[in-house]
Amino acid sequence: MAYNSCRNPHCPKCQGSLARRWLEARQTELLPVDYCPVVFTLLPTTLRAS
Repeated sequence: MAYNSCRNPHCPKCQGSLARRWLEARQTELLPVDYCPVVFTLLPTTLRAS
């Protein structure tokens, strides 16, 4: 803890330990597989320019 911390989430002195704990908690939620994000958009036929 730092008295009068800057509260910047990127500051390693003020928020570093909080960020590490958050990352560790998120790691436990992940499946033990490689991830590959895929993003696609579905448009209704009325909006398609065909």
